[in-house]
Amino acid sequence: MKTIITIATVAILASTTCQAGQDNSNITDWQKTRFKQLDLDNNGSLNVEEMRGTTKEWMTKAGFDEAEQVKRTSKKLAKLDTNKDKSISLDEFAADHNKQKKKK
Repeated sequence: MKTIITIATVAILASTTCQAGQDNSNITDWQKTRFKQLDLDNNGSLNVEEMRGTTKEWMTKAGFDEAEQVKRTSKKLAKLDTNKDKSISLDEFAADHNKQKKKK
């Protein structure tokens, strides 16, 4: 059963990549693993709730109120969502991380 779930997850991620039409050769193992950790419903994309889960703790510690946290998370999702489908694919996730690494 675990093998079937793993194969299904890989197939979903692969189809998402193919649909995006992007070359995923620049996606690191870390990015794949981190994306999978964040993708709580295992559908191959990150939605606003999953994105919110990644930011809530540090934003609260930084003193942002709930409204500001939601605003900032939604803005980040919109920035990453290059195909405007209201979710983040692995390709979009990796592209942002690769862009951030180039800035450093």
